[in-house]
Amino acid sequence: MYKNNRAQRVLRDGSDFHIHWAALRDNGQYHCKAVRKGYSSVVSNTVQIQVQELFPRPVLRASPSQPTEGSPVTLTCETQLPPQRSDVQLRFCFFREGRALGSSCSSSPELQIPAMWSEDARSYWCQAQTMTLSVVKRSQTSHIHVQIPVSQPVLTLRAPGAQALVGDMVELHCEAQGSPPILYRFYHDDVTLGRSSAPSGGGASFNLSLTAEHSGKYFCEADNSLGVQLSEVVPLSVTVPASRPVLTLRAPGAQALVGDMMELHCEAQTGSPPILYRFYQDDVTLGSSSAPSGGGTSFNLSLTAEHSGNYSCEANNGLGAQHSEVVPLSVTVPVSRPVLTLRVPGAQALIGDMVELHCEAQIGSPPILYRFYHDGVTLRSSSAPSGGGASFNLSLTAEHSGNYSCETDNGLGAQRSEAVTLSVTGLTGSRGGHVATGVTGMLLSLMGLVAVALLFFYCGLWKRAAAATPGLFEDKDSSVIYSHVKVTSTPGSRPQLSASSAPHR
Repeated sequence: MYKNNRAQRVLRDGSDFHIHWAALRDNGQYHCKAVRKGYSSVVSNTVQIQVQELFPRPVLRASPSQPTEGSPVTLTCETQLPPQRSDVQLRFCFFREGRALGSSCSSSPELQIPAMWSEDARSYWCQAQTMTLSVVKRSQTSHIHVQIPVSQPVLTLRAPGAQALVGDMVELHCEAQGSPPILYRFYHDDVTLGRSSAPSGGGASFNLSLTAEHSGKYFCEADNSLGVQLSEVVPLSVTVPASRPVLTLRAPGAQALVGDMMELHCEAQTGSPPILYRFYQDDVTLGSSSAPSGGGTSFNLSLTAEHSGNYSCEANNGLGAQHSEVVPLSVTVPVSRPVLTLRVPGAQALIGDMVELHCEAQIGSPPILYRFYHDGVTLRSSSAPSGGGASFNLSLTAEHSGNYSCETDNGLGAQRSEAVTLSVTGLTGSRGGHVATGVTGMLLSLMGLVAVALLFFYCGLWKRAAAATPGLFEDKDSSVIYSHVKVTSTPGSRPQLSASSAPHR
């Protein structure tokens, strides 16, 4: 027996060839050939056998085709009997990874799976068979993908060091579990920074070059069209180095006066707290103060004259110290009570002498204005632009006897010296009488040298003239000498320097 010209079987006991269970594989052209010994072979006619399919190969379908995790799925094993064989009963079986689903095969072409989970995403196939198992057909294998909604993502901030510093490149990494593709969005204080997609699943990142404004709260969002999930909020504190501080000197008035309480305020406009501030006068540390929450801080000084100088401050938050510009401070010192000194050429003040009145305040900020007084009447004023004292000269006359004083003023209040009494001696020209006596003696000496003979002749007369001469040139007033000056006072007046009332000869 031949099928499609290929020998199938040798028929020895009869001429019948039986196909017990016709199948599609039996389709073809059949013929037989008889061979007798001593005779030529005889070939039969050809017969075409076309086996009709009882039902086609089943197709497995899932509804929905890509179920969401946790949702039910219906599997259907689809095939169809021909109308003339509609009386044939079929049974259906379902398999996952080669293991039967359900208790056994059934006459229903559908199988309900109550819930699909991620571990159920496997290979499935079904089988349709007759009751007698004479015909058994299996579908092709299908992979059912279970769609998994994204889980709550986790946001991670990755900085180069232990602290996030201005200028650092920080990476925001967001990752969630779920079926791809996953779209990620990044937020800073509810403002969208950017987005990134993960076509094959996994996480996504977003990079930031940090500035001071990037301090705040960050979170991310994951979305794979099956639901949106937000991460927990992650705070970020960007550590900002302290900027160059500004030093401000605050005095009660327009000028800084001795005794004022001066406030030194130092503040860095930017910088992460805590900030330590140090205050300096002429590079010498005055003190330090901390600002735990940022901002500025102050240091107080009760001013003395020694506080004039150059001031500065320093701000340091552990990322490098910054120094302010130097601020000069000049403490204005009120003038002290001046001292008036009268300077004459000799022991006595005589008519015609040039007397110097020198007034000086030991302390006081310049410029200092000096005024000189004689019996309460202003004589003159003089300025000391750089401090120190001032002088005033008088050519004495008889009217210059009296009480002298001076006054100092640098704009912070005038101070008056004690009064000094001046008594001008020789009101009738005593110093001139002494000069005349000397000149007369000299002339007489010359005359004696020229006329020695006459001197002898008039010896008696010369003696009388010499005896009479002191009486002629002597002034009773010129012989008064003040031995000391003492301080006297009158009711309601300041102490004054005056000459003693007990002259001696």
